[in-house]
Amino acid sequence: MAMNFTPDQQRVIDTRNSNILVSAAAGSGKTAVLVERIIQMITDEKKPVDIDRLLIVTFTSAAAAQMRERISRAVSQRLEENPESEHLQKQASLIHNALITTIDSFCLFVIRNNFNEIGLDPAFRVADESEVKMLEADVMGRLLEQAHTEPTERFLHFVESYSTGTNEKKIEEAILRLYHFSMSYPFPEEWLTERLEDYRVSDVSELPGKKWFQSALSYIRTILQECRDRLYQALGIAGGAGGPIQYSENLTADIELIERLRCTSDYDELYDLFTYSSFGRLSAKKVEGVDPALKEMVKAIRDEVKKNVADLKRFLFQISVEDTLNDMAACQEVVEELVSLTCTFKQMLDQTKRDKNVIDFSDMEHFALQILLKKDGDGNIVPANTALELQDYFEEIMIDEYQDSNEVQELLLKCISGEDKGRFNRFMVGDVKQSIYKFRLARPEIFMEKYDTYVINDANAAQNGMAKNVRIDLSMNFRSRREVTDSTNFICSQLMTAKVGNVEYDDRAALYVGASYPEPDGKGEDDIYRTELLIATPESLLAQSAAENDDTPKYSEKETEAVMVAERIRQIVGKFPVTDAATGEVRPAKYSDIVLLFRATAGWDEDFRRILSERGIPVHVTSRAGYFETLEIQGIVNFLRVLDNPLQDVPLFGVLKLPYFDFSETEITEIRCFARDFLERQAQDKNEKKKLFLYEQLKLYYNTVCCVRSSNIEGEIKIDADKTFVHEDYESTHKDSVGVIRAKLERFLSMIAKYRRKVAYTPIKELLQQLIADTSYDAYVGSMPGGDQRIANIGLLLEKAGAFQNTSFYGLFHFIRYLETIQEQEVDFGEANILDENADVVRIMTIHKSKGLEFPVCFVCGLSKQFNQMDMRQSILMDVELGIGVDYVDPMLRLKRKTMRKNVVAQRMKEDTRGEDLRVLYVALTRAKEKLILTGFTSDFDRKLANNMYLTMESSEKLPYSVMMGAVSYMDMILASLMRHPCMREILEEKGFSHARHHLPYMDIPIGIELYQEAQNLTEKLKMQVRQQGRAVILEEELARMAASRDHAERSDTKAGGAEIPSQEAADDQKLKTKLYEKLHFIYPHKDLEGLTVKTTVSELKKASYEEAFAESEELIMMPKEHYIPAFAAELHKNMTDVSENAASDETADMSEYRGSDQTKDSPAAAVGHLARAQSGIQYGTAVHKVMELLSFSEKLRVEKADGAGHADEERTRKRLYAILKSEQEQWLAEGNATREELACVSMNKMICFFQSALSQRMIAANQRAELFKEQPFVLGISADRLKPSFPPTETVLIQGVIDVFFYEKDEIVLADYKTDKVSCREELIRRYRTQLDYYQMALEQITGKKVKERYLYSFYLQEEIRI
Repeated sequence: MAMNFTPDQQRVIDTRNSNILVSAAAGSGKTAVLVERIIQMITDEKKPVDIDRLLIVTFTSAAAAQMRERISRAVSQRLEENPESEHLQKQASLIHNALITTIDSFCLFVIRNNFNEIGLDPAFRVADESEVKMLEADVMGRLLEQAHTEPTERFLHFVESYSTGTNEKKIEEAILRLYHFSMSYPFPEEWLTERLEDYRVSDVSELPGKKWFQSALSYIRTILQECRDRLYQALGIAGGAGGPIQYSENLTADIELIERLRCTSDYDELYDLFTYSSFGRLSAKKVEGVDPALKEMVKAIRDEVKKNVADLKRFLFQISVEDTLNDMAACQEVVEELVSLTCTFKQMLDQTKRDKNVIDFSDMEHFALQILLKKDGDGNIVPANTALELQDYFEEIMIDEYQDSNEVQELLLKCISGEDKGRFNRFMVGDVKQSIYKFRLARPEIFMEKYDTYVINDANAAQNGMAKNVRIDLSMNFRSRREVTDSTNFICSQLMTAKVGNVEYDDRAALYVGASYPEPDGKGEDDIYRTELLIATPESLLAQSAAENDDTPKYSEKETEAVMVAERIRQIVGKFPVTDAATGEVRPAKYSDIVLLFRATAGWDEDFRRILSERGIPVHVTSRAGYFETLEIQGIVNFLRVLDNPLQDVPLFGVLKLPYFDFSETEITEIRCFARDFLERQAQDKNEKKKLFLYEQLKLYYNTVCCVRSSNIEGEIKIDADKTFVHEDYESTHKDSVGVIRAKLERFLSMIAKYRRKVAYTPIKELLQQLIADTSYDAYVGSMPGGDQRIANIGLLLEKAGAFQNTSFYGLFHFIRYLETIQEQEVDFGEANILDENADVVRIMTIHKSKGLEFPVCFVCGLSKQFNQMDMRQSILMDVELGIGVDYVDPMLRLKRKTMRKNVVAQRMKEDTRGEDLRVLYVALTRAKEKLILTGFTSDFDRKLANNMYLTMESSEKLPYSVMMGAVSYMDMILASLMRHPCMREILEEKGFSHARHHLPYMDIPIGIELYQEAQNLTEKLKMQVRQQGRAVILEEELARMAASRDHAERSDTKAGGAEIPSQEAADDQKLKTKLYEKLHFIYPHKDLEGLTVKTTVSELKKASYEEAFAESEELIMMPKEHYIPAFAAELHKNMTDVSENAASDETADMSEYRGSDQTKDSPAAAVGHLARAQSGIQYGTAVHKVMELLSFSEKLRVEKADGAGHADEERTRKRLYAILKSEQEQWLAEGNATREELACVSMNKMICFFQSALSQRMIAANQRAELFKEQPFVLGISADRLKPSFPPTETVLIQGVIDVFFYEKDEIVLADYKTDKVSCREELIRRYRTQLDYYQMALEQITGKKVKERYLYSFYLQEEIRI
């Protein structure tokens, strides 16, 4: 059946002889229109075109294959209608060789046909992404090694300024980023050369001509424009009824100041205005009839404007003009060195790829450019002969997903289009609102430049040859119901602007309904398709409140949201009406109709999969991540690591635990204990200490206890015959285990020796196949849950091993490195796909993965996840337009500050990132066909409403620029956009917020907001009862109830004359009841061993000891959770009390922290401040431990206590410590090692007190000797009877923990532990933690062989060190 096209679509199909830009909105049928245009061109009766004379470029290979299939099907249909047509028969044969391809494949086509023009070996091979990453890593290592061999002064300055300690990863990342940025330009070397001018400024008068300074002025004017609008808003309130009219004069003066700032372009004048101008004090005149609420509102608006102006000063004009120029001159050398290193890296990488005869995707584009372009006598870039031939050959160039092109691709396709000859034959289709690949250096600005300059929909001018550049908008959406398109328009029209999002979302960009869906039947169902915003809060789940009274674990924020989503899915499936895509009939929704979309699935998919599966909802995660974390891949990769190098304890331990070898933890512990005792005996006689790797310990045990010398076992341990144990004595005391261990070791060591010999001559894939067959590994993983998926994953590893053999690397070592590089570079294969596309499951996928797809019911989840802003916090920033931005660093003075240029680059990057975030949100909203549901979790919903209340007074359709830039999550954006919608009124009134009412476009669309509250129905009550009482009790009660119901039914049947139950059936029922009773009342026969575990932690032992010691006390004092040692108690009310008195306030205006003043500690204002920031005891303890780990303990923190030092000296010491600690904190923040929230939990005053203690000074001295060790993990094996006398002494228990700090003094150890507990005296801390320190001491002495001479607790609450 012929398809009916809209007038705009028909115009796209029919327009010829022009460059055509089609701005196609989501669901507008652009693919169908593109196919129809191609069919019309090749079947045109007047001027038919052969299909191979069209170049059709798509974004992915899958899209190209789909396009080819659709064109082939359309040609076949036409051929059926006209089988005699020779032209159609020719097209049917040409379709298979037509250039319907990706840009990479087209470049490869050009290279393979013209390789001789650039001197490329025709036998070249295209390297995959993983191989390229390995090559880049190798070349980077050689580059830095070469630079360090003969270092220049400029290189040493660069490394010292921007590397972190001995780690040069930051420098490597900067070079790689700059390299990849340059490769997105047609001429990378020229772009890099231009970067040399980024910081070259000799006089301040040159600044206005710099692009980055113009960007800074644009940003200043945008902020000041918003400030002016807010002041006019305040002026209107002041002049209105009940307004503070006395403030009008002040507000008018403020507006004049803002205008002066807005109109200034000179740097000197701007600096002076921002530095010396100030806002006047508000009038103190008393005026009757002033509404206090309006008065406070005006003050709040003015304070916000003052803050924005202050932020601009701090952001751009913090230092003088002279200092700015000096900073830029110093940074110029840094930029020159970075560019020089990048250019050298590019040359070395290019040479390495030529030596190996490989090319990558960026090489394809640049090689194609070299073939297609050349320089004429004047140095201008002109098409080469090959380009001219292609211009004559191709009738039209069609580009799909044009919004994701970059500068290289644009120049490539332009040079073969024939525009130089006056032929305008480029057909470009895309939607800038769906440009979501900025991270791949796509340039949506290329699309927007044409969008803004091409003639709009002027079809007549195009046909008459008057317009050579035409733009046609396709705004009709044929995918979604009106409710979906209208809610998308409502949200995006307020958020998307040309400055943030690259497109002004107006009437031309909006979606218009073109799809036809059946209307819902029945009354009261008019809004069943409305868009929903579901918000979970900490009070959403009934289980959360129950968890406060028992040991039931609380749900995390993600789990709470998953529970909410699961309940909504269960309400939809089988009940919600959707339209079947195949039949057009309305039917109940299935699981396969539903998709859950996330910005990124990492950290979310497993929680959602588990919660949904627990509630009986089938789910499938479509993800590129997680392959290397699967058990089956970890097991086999560990085996490969052991074959390559057996002296790797962690992989070897994993291999020993595989079922084929079946070593238990007890057996491994026995082997290690034997080796330890054996070495101790040898050390006593030889006065030397020796440590063995686990593999060496296995061989020692095998050679000694088993008394075996086998030629199959390589590298035997040499043993002095007169110093060994008598194996008969050892075997007699371990007779139950020696025989078993001997057999397992024989199998393991023989297989390792056998395969280590094979590694030298066996290809990797064949080696893997033999290993899997010999160990029956496929049978093992196939028997696990999800066996089919696991076997498919192993097959994928074999496939990749085969592909690895085709790379320029070879051997087991390089294959392992290949896999490790993939993990480090976050290039994951993704789990093998075994899912039937028709499987009835809920799908979980990323928004990027969903692009081009559609689903009847779409959940957009995780809206409260914060945006990633780590890229803007690095020391070296890059932008494709503004170039490089770096910090000013003086390594000699240890001084570091952000330069004005870097701040401007960071702001541009933030705008670009936020625009990308908005476009990703648009893609997510437009995936839904019939129902759109937005979900998120927020713990501070009321505060978010309060912060957004001013938006209810906004009359402009667009939200302020600061709303988009200040948003930290999608939830912030969406809540801001809904503040003026009627659905928010009820919530605002319920919360007691007064608000203005505005009538904006789309106000009649149905959107609902719901604060989720778990329904306490019968099912949920039963689940809660199961958690509280146990399954056995509930099941027994349910069986009894069912039996009683059955007896009642039988009696009723008997009275009614029914037949009695046969005696055999009654007997069977009795047997079943007896079996069930035995199962439900099973008693474990080894109750005496209850509590005996293979592994435990110091914290658990501390808990047991403490509970036993204080079992008779009325109230157990619960301690805050520590970050590195799991807590043995967590009572949140207690913790909140602790932290409110322990967590100190930020360093505010009067600097009372470093003065050591405690006057504010107990004041009401201070208490409010403390409670406002109080997180929980867990977070407080975590923050303290993190800060103590990050502290440098440098010599600068040393405190010399002179005799007779007075108050003034002590005050100077505290100020000095304050300045040093504050500087270190700023460095942590700049490097992303800590957050302001974490630092806000830790009192600076208490840190200063700590560094005035004797313990801290000893730690500083030890640090200078490199003998201070922080956060040291350990594992200790002890006999079980030491934990509990009733446990058998032959059992070994592993104890693990983390020691906060220890240091050496005169070859002996001083041990210390930090505590944040609120206690009344030091004795209470000693009682709590003596057992913990006992285990720490035992572990240290056993591991180091040194004596622990002193043990300390440092109490941050008592502010003193306590020796135990």
